[in-house]
Amino acid sequence: MQTKKQAYRKAEAIANSAGETVEAVHSIREEKTDYTPYRFQNSMLQREMALSASPTPISPDEVTVRATVIAEFSLKIK
Repeated sequence: MQTKKQAYRKAEAIANSAGETVEAVHSIREEKTDYTPYRFQNSMLQREMALSASPTPISPDEVTVRATVIAEFSLKIK
């Protein structure tokens, strides 16, 4: 919801500068999503895990997610 509020505030600023007002959200869609998983790079620990009878699963504690969202607004003409 915070992203929607930010987009609405930007739309209001643009509409106000043109002497108009925002009437409603017309559409919201996701254009692109990308994520970067945590990469395990410790070769010594990887080797120990490979030799172990029951390796301990390693879960990433950080994932970076990026998304591009397009919000379109309808303007009310004054």
